[in-house]
Amino acid sequence: MAAVLEYDVVVVGAGAAGMAGALTAAKRGLQTVVVEKAAVFGGSAARSGAGVWIPCNEVILAAGVPDTPALGAEYMAAVVGTEVPAARQQAYLANGPKLISFLLRNSPMRFQFMETYSDYYPERPGGMPNGRSVEPMAFDMNILGDEAANLNPPYLASPPGTVVYTVDYKWLALIARHPQGLATATE
Repeated sequence: MAAVLEYDVVVVGAGAAGMAGALTAAKRGLQTVVVEKAAVFGGSAARSGAGVWIPCNEVILAAGVPDTPALGAEYMAAVVGTEVPAARQQAYLANGPKLISFLLRNSPMRFQFMETYSDYYPERPGGMPNGRSVEPMAFDMNILGDEAANLNPPYLASPPGTVVYTVDYKWLALIARHPQGLATATE
């Protein structure tokens, strides 16, 4: 006979959102379990740069980005319009920065401002040409111990000891467009 287990919270999916939800529930003292259909955890965030657009978060403000809640709301409204209810937009804008702060205080994750990764439509009201996105900084996989073997692997392996950030892709794309050399690309 199978044992019956009881939890306060069952999180379905071990990607970035699921793991952040599970961490939040556990830190609030709730018995939490994460279930994942894949043999690995981390979802697509483990395979990508895991950048996230969150206006007015403490990381971008510390980097000197002149963002305000009003600018973030103006931009979001200009981009998504009425397709996303105003209450949902406000919830994202109010809670997104809190999530970044929570992760900084309750996990080993650290984030950096993705400078020069502009808002998708920087010309729209509230848009910013240098953007508002953050991405996780390099993470010491030793923290995961034996579980590191269960992390969703990257699509393309980088050389051992090498970390590629989003800003690096800008240079890789520039090199790909100008294989004769960067000097001609910047002239």
